[in-house]
Amino acid sequence: MNGRVLHLDTEINEIFEKAQDKKYLAGENLANIEDMIVEVNAIEAHFKDLETKAEKYNHQQQVLDMPQTVFEFLDEARTEITLRALMWNSLKKWNEMKQDWVTMQFAKIDPQMIAKEADKYFAIAMRLEKTLDPNPIQEQLKEAVAAFKEAMPIVKALGNNMLQPKHVEEIKDLVKKDFDVHKEDFTLKSLLDLDINAFQEQIVSISN
Repeated sequence: MNGRVLHLDTEINEIFEKAQDKKYLAGENLANIEDMIVEVNAIEAHFKDLETKAEKYNHQQQVLDMPQTVFEFLDEARTEITLRALMWNSLKKWNEMKQDWVTMQFAKIDPQMIAKEADKYFAIAMRLEKTLDPNPIQEQLKEAVAAFKEAMPIVKALGNNMLQPKHVEEIKDLVKKDFDVHKEDFTLKSLLDLDINAFQEQIVSISN
């Protein structure tokens, strides 16, 4: 068993080193997101196999009343690998959801659902920011999600059925932009392109 345990420890160390490749935190690879996801997911799957083996060996050692092997980099590897996979997969998933939302007719938008997803992914982005070295992948996720978080109160305010025409005109005067949320071609992207997040508080106040 000792030979197998030593070999496993070496494999864990090797995959830990592989996961720390700088390319997984490099902004130039944002253009190759699909390739990065394939790689980090493969690393994570391989690591989970090794982790299962480590647990099996430790269990066998316990049954045989032998000292349990401490795999030096097991916990650290789990953290590093899990976070990299989480980061790349979260960015891909967010981009997919974002694409669906921005092309949706404004009247069909569910701001509460989007806000819930935005809170979830913003929490992921903040976790990544606190635990990984600064990197443009995490930063892009954080900024993209933050833009939606800021916009949702405005979406809800402009979608208020009780909003009167005079209130709409007041909002237009405030933001110095002309728009019609009832037009067929007015989408969430149309709203985001107006760049009116800075007026969130005032718009919500007018709507209320």
